[in-house]
Amino acid sequence: MNRKFVFRTGLFLVLVLILSTSNVMYITPSMEITSQKKTFMRANLQTIQPLVKDMRKSSSDIDPLSSRAFNSFSTQEDYNRIYINGNTDFHTQASEKNWLGNGSQVAPYIIEDQVFTTNCFIYNTSLFFHLRNCFFNWSYRGELGFFLTNVTNAQLVNNTLIRINSLNTIHFLLSNSSHNSVINNTLNDGRIVLRNSPHNSLINNTLINSDIKISGSTLGDVLQFEVSNNSIDSYPLVFKQNITGGTLQANGTALILINCIDVEIYGQFLLDLQLVFCTNLLLHGNRLNRLQLTYCSDSNIQDNTITMEIFYSSCISLENSPNNQITNNTIIDTTISLSSGIALSSSDNNFLVNNTILNCSKGIVLSESSHTALINNFIDLESYMGDPSIGIELDNSKNTTILDNQLFGCYLSFLGIDTDDCLQVEANNNFIDDKPLIFWKNIFNNSVPADVKQIFLVNCSFIEVSHQNLSNLLSFYGISCSNLFIHDNDIDPDITGFGRINLDSTNDSIVTHNTLTYVRLDWCSSNIISYNTLSRLDIVEGGNNTVLANNFVRMGFISTDLRIYESYQNNISSNSVFNEAIIINGGSENLLCNNSVSITSEYYGGGGIIIWDTGQLRIVGNHISNSLGHGIFVGSTSGLKVHIMGNKLVLNAGYGIFLDHFSSEMIVGYNDFIGNHEGGRQACDNGSDNYFFFNYWDDWLTPDENNDEIVDIAYPIDGSSSNSDSYPRLVPFEDTSGHLLVPPKIIFPRSAETYSSPILISWIPAMDSMGHTITYSIFYSIDDGDSWISIISDEYYYEYSWNISSQLKSGTAFKLKVVAICSEGYSAFDITDESIIFKLDNQTSEPSSFLDAFSMGIIFILFTYRKKKQCKSKEVKK
Repeated sequence: MNRKFVFRTGLFLVLVLILSTSNVMYITPSMEITSQKKTFMRANLQTIQPLVKDMRKSSSDIDPLSSRAFNSFSTQEDYNRIYINGNTDFHTQASEKNWLGNGSQVAPYIIEDQVFTTNCFIYNTSLFFHLRNCFFNWSYRGELGFFLTNVTNAQLVNNTLIRINSLNTIHFLLSNSSHNSVINNTLNDGRIVLRNSPHNSLINNTLINSDIKISGSTLGDVLQFEVSNNSIDSYPLVFKQNITGGTLQANGTALILINCIDVEIYGQFLLDLQLVFCTNLLLHGNRLNRLQLTYCSDSNIQDNTITMEIFYSSCISLENSPNNQITNNTIIDTTISLSSGIALSSSDNNFLVNNTILNCSKGIVLSESSHTALINNFIDLESYMGDPSIGIELDNSKNTTILDNQLFGCYLSFLGIDTDDCLQVEANNNFIDDKPLIFWKNIFNNSVPADVKQIFLVNCSFIEVSHQNLSNLLSFYGISCSNLFIHDNDIDPDITGFGRINLDSTNDSIVTHNTLTYVRLDWCSSNIISYNTLSRLDIVEGGNNTVLANNFVRMGFISTDLRIYESYQNNISSNSVFNEAIIINGGSENLLCNNSVSITSEYYGGGGIIIWDTGQLRIVGNHISNSLGHGIFVGSTSGLKVHIMGNKLVLNAGYGIFLDHFSSEMIVGYNDFIGNHEGGRQACDNGSDNYFFFNYWDDWLTPDENNDEIVDIAYPIDGSSSNSDSYPRLVPFEDTSGHLLVPPKIIFPRSAETYSSPILISWIPAMDSMGHTITYSIFYSIDDGDSWISIISDEYYYEYSWNISSQLKSGTAFKLKVVAICSEGYSAFDITDESIIFKLDNQTSEPSSFLDAFSMGIIFILFTYRKKKQCKSKEVKK
């Protein structure tokens, strides 16, 4: 039996594409928004800078590298890190590294004169040890340092810690550790942290642009420290506790107060002020570098000037501190670091009123802090590195009132807050750059006024947002909305900014003909994103969305990606993606059709289209070219789920298609491979049971001795699977705009034998790349195909019993034709061989070997690829 025939008889796919769109109604009533001018002038930084210089001495006269560590740097062994867990592990490593001592009190282990370049951890030990004269020099991002957890009997003595990278903070951190000593260390740009760690000593430490952070779950923990003779930037660190009443004088110090009540601090210069378990304090008229409240309540912080110069922190921070008032303070970050002006964590029922916040990376941040009022604050972050910043951020913070605030160069942001929480937020009469911040709840059938700066819609429906000038700051949020119509809004594509649309649990909406940087859909369904110019689109969860004819280009630093995460039944069609990739991660029943992807990076080691762990995905009719990686990368996907058909893969630096080790049972057919992999093989298969068929390979065009447009030698495919395309086509596939209908294949009858009436006509079903519904019609011809007579129409099954004796005489020669027609009108057919002549007798004819033939065909297509024998190609028509 002809192998091409058997191969084609094995193809089977019936996929259903669900594409639903909804009509969106909208009304544009007139709506007046009164412009409000600034209620006060921006603070003049030039008048503040001299105060900052007075507050802090230059650290240049303090050597950040002690001579004992730095001078012997080149001769020290670089241990790189320490990781110890438990006493036994400590003994083992001490023996391996020849540390002096035995871990006893009289002979502690000695770790000295070493250079460490990454984090060091010691857990769960009670052995005695000294870490001394070591040099910690980190250049990585994040929080780094020397961490002790559940450790006793340690002495950290004469060590130097210095930050190299501007984006990290270094620590000595003691967590749930007691009876340890931190003595005579030098810390540059970092922090010493005592967390739930009583009975520890901090003595004679020198901190440069650094601080000490004390926290504990009980007052008893934080009352049992010994803190003495430490300094911060040459200012003495003063440690006071258990003071009740009176006015405290501590000018020119860094001050830590623990368990103080009814104390007033007025008119002082304090480098830092840390309050722990304090109640009913009055702080006013002071100049500070930073203020921290931990487990404090019922205090009044007003009319202070706070200037931030300590890296990676907040000017005013409250942790587990409810019922405080923060009013009329001026807060400035002069370092342009990653600080927040005011940050609340797990601190409810606070009032933040009439504060001025300048130059911080964020203005006011509420994390797990509810029932907070933000009223009439002035936040100007415009000069922070030239990019828009977060002026007010709510992170799981409910029942918040945001009223009469003025924001410049920044915006309002929600994190981790659901619809019910948003409905409990009151945000009225707030302005960004003198333009309204719109916050609507439960609004029906309305239109957003022109020239606003930011838009929040919560539980709204039939709202139109159009002709907005997005500039470089506006963002749009639709939360639990429906039937939104967002169209013809624009951002200058040369501006590095947001210009973004976020839809959360929003359905049946249209986003069309906008120019913006970013669109994100979370748990959204039945939306249409079409004809936009944008940098990036993310669809997360949800499904049944349509992404049609968008142009993805790079704007500023936003990557030009189209990403689908764990989302289902989305139609991604006719989009143009330049400079990055289309990425599908998880989800099922998605369609990628007729997209153009070019000049992609090697992100994920992939290229133009990158697939991970997905199901029932169709990649059809796409054009992928000039990728620095592969054209199509498929990873961790199996089970006849991915169909890659009718794509053009052109001049990609990697393979045209790459299937990784965890990819199996892919169907790869009717694709054109042109100039991929720089002259090497154009596909790689490291998976298993993947099926390549009828692809065009421009490096594999001979021989074709029988002139059937199928190369007689199988195309070898790179990779561990030793796979091949047994039927490489000689000519490129005709462009059908991504719609490929593989024809049916008549199984019975096909040969010149004697048959009786009725005849059971059977065929392998057609395969539609778009998943359309297919019906079948059957015809016969007695004039060698010049004319055709209908037998049956609109058949859904794959067989039909034909009473041939009622239409033809015995001995008549004829042909059969089975035509497949999809629901969109595309058709494809198969005709029996020209040489067949049927002779009729009086016995019933059935394909006795049909099941065997069908099974053999399936087994052949799924599990074997060998040399191609002669096979005649069939015409495919639209």
